[in-house]
Amino acid sequence: MPARLSHERDCPAGESACAARPTPAATVALWGDSHAGALSAALEAAAHRQGLGFRRFVQDGCPPLINVFVKNGLLSQPKAKCLRNGRPVLDAILADPKIHTVVMVARWTIYANGTRFGEESGSDLYLTQERWGWLSFQQNQRVFSQALSETVSALTAAGKRVLLVGQVPEFGFDANRCQLMARAWNRSRAACDIPRAIVEARRAASEAMLASRTQDDPGVSLVDPLPLFCDETVCHSAGKAHIYYHDDDHLSRSGAIRLVDAFEKRLSQMP
Repeated sequence: MPARLSHERDCPAGESACAARPTPAATVALWGDSHAGALSAALEAAAHRQGLGFRRFVQDGCPPLINVFVKNGLLSQPKAKCLRNGRPVLDAILADPKIHTVVMVARWTIYANGTRFGEESGSDLYLTQERWGWLSFQQNQRVFSQALSETVSALTAAGKRVLLVGQVPEFGFDANRCQLMARAWNRSRAACDIPRAIVEARRAASEAMLASRTQDDPGVSLVDPLPLFCDETVCHSAGKAHIYYHDDDHLSRSGAIRLVDAFEKRLSQMP
């Protein structure tokens, strides 16, 4: 199957716009799940402001990792679409000499922990290195860590620079709806926030593994979204003027712009 996913786009404005736009000498690639999709428009705009091209490889519900099977339950088949978001995407990125920076974005917590959060419905997720291997939440972290290391190492060995975007706060309820209802009924929006300690505990394992991959490797960098959405004690789903979330864990357009603006210059200035 071709590595170009149905979600990938190189010229969203149409062929005429592509013809008028000078071909950039370097390109940024976005690789991830629906959390990457939430950042896509903002990241593409940022890349163009930096004079860079943009390609995206996004598959909902699938981590940007190689050598891993993703399952929705103990007896389920591996998710076929996630296999397409692994090795075929890596091969496509490695085959494109213009891609110099790969931005990897995902809901890292669900792959590392395996569990949903708060009021969220849906099945647990399991990672395994074998199609019918033993499944457990403990194994998720081992498989996640190894797959992350193998994926990033393959990219850096090919001279690609990697920017890992850490886990945004998860709220466990529809934060967008909560904010809209609070505004409509002139109620306190504090109920639409979440204690920072809960967020940090939820993402502790995945963030530790992401951070460990940046050690002693100047070609890998980590962006931590927490300072953008949290103060010392609380994580906020909205600011004074904008709601940052589309639902319980995906950023809205305003939230995506807020996050991408924080690391835009690193797209071209990473060591």
